[in-house]
This record gives sequence, structure tokens and C-alpha cells, in this order.
Amino acid sequence: MRVIDPLQLQRKWLKIFPHVIDTALLVSGLMLVYQYHWLSREYDWLVMKMAALLIYIGLGVAAMRSQTQLRWLALLGALLGYAAMIALAVTKYAPFQ
Repeated sequence: MRVIDPLQLQRKWLKIFPHVIDTALLVSGLMLVYQYHWLSREYDWLVMKMAALLIYIGLGVAAMRSQTQLRWLALLGALLGYAAMIALAVTKYAPFQ
């Protein structure tokens, strides 16, 4: 959006909404892990999914805040983190068991 229409980024809801989504994802994931005691080896895919979520959030923030070409690398990394979350959710298989 910064490239196509940078003035749209001045809207207040566009500044707040990504944080709301990320917080909701983190809280819901942590509640699942806590409520169902999913820290066992059987559910290590969920722990890896939470790690991919943290990577996604961190690189997404870096992509939004950066003014240099680093933002494109951070965007690519965030998209790879998102793809990893989807793959882990669909297959429920953690490759590093």
C-alpha cells in the first residue's frame, strides 16, 4: 500500500487493525495451548505454528516500518512465515520432531 497509495496509510483504522489481528491470533493460539495442554510431543506442530506466527508478526512490523529495500526482504520473510503457518495447520506435521 505504501507503494500504490501512501496517503491511505494515514487512516487511523489502517494503523490499528493489523495490531488487533496479530493480538487476536496470539491470544487465541496461546489459549489453545494452555487450555488443552498441547505442549506435549503430539502437538509440537502447534508450538511451531506459534513460532511461525511470531516470525510473521516480527517481519511484518519490520516490513511496515522500514523505508529501505529491507522491507521487501521482510515482506518475503513474513509471507514465508504465513505459508509455514498454513502448511503446519493443514498437515499437522512438524518437520523438526
